[in-house]
Amino acid sequence: ISSSGTKEIVSLANSFEHARLKIHDFIYDILKSMPGLLFIVDQEGKASSNFSEATQEMFGDIENKNVNEVIFQPTGKDFANVIETVFDDSVSISFDDLMALAPSEIEMKEQVIKLNYHPIYREAKEELQKILIIGENITALRKSEAARAEDQKQNEMILEVVKNPEGFMEFYHESEGLIEKGSLQVGQGVDDLSQEACVETKRVLHTIKGAASIFQLHDLVETAHRFEDQLIETADSDNPVSRGLVEPMFEELASKLADTYAIYLRFFEKDASVGLLSVTTEEA
Repeated sequence: ISSSGTKEIVSLANSFEHARLKIHDFIYDILKSMPGLLFIVDQEGKASSNFSEATQEMFGDIENKNVNEVIFQPTGKDFANVIETVFDDSVSISFDDLMALAPSEIEMKEQVIKLNYHPIYREAKEELQKILIIGENITALRKSEAARAEDQKQNEMILEVVKNPEGFMEFYHESEGLIEKGSLQVGQGVDDLSQEACVETKRVLHTIKGAASIFQLHDLVETAHRFEDQLIETADSDNPVSRGLVEPMFEELASKLADTYAIYLRFFEKDASVGLLSVTTEEA
């Protein structure tokens, strides 16, 4: 090789190295500035050395670690079966169809992350080499959705109460009496409830749950339903139903009922002639 040819080869090699370093720096800058999760998974389910700062902040140094063990399992998800299947040459299912089975979201450190999966193929062949996973922080969106859902529930309740205030007050007085009677019955006698008291408590819960659903009183319905399930579960386990279990139920029901009455007062306060119900253990 002539001296001029050698110089050209050296110059070309230097150009390649310069380009490689520029690409490396470009990728590094992207990873540094990436606000969300970004990491790459190989055929063994291990993470490459390229991952974003947000990924490190949330999961630590994941390089060459099994992503199912360090990212998915700690969030209650599993990615192992999908990884195994997607890299299996004998499987004819498309990448997108298989990724539909992968976890779409994970929750970690009170953050909700939406995951998007992208294939990385070898240049010459349509052979899957790695998977690029990008995570978008949608915590604010989820909180907004939850707030809107709560507002919707509140609006439904207000609408039903305003449409039928007389019916609501009839429901309120009946529920107030049931809770008061049930609380007094539970407060008497020994620590373990009699069969009669258990049956009466279930009846109260079931009645309030059904009546509250008419007025879209979701919190009261869910509370009564939860307590009803607790009683059934305790009875099915052959354990005695104690006062310590049931007394707080009536107290919370009274509190939830008072909350619904407060909604009524916002619109019909001048017509209200009853006080709020408050049941305590001492009064019982």
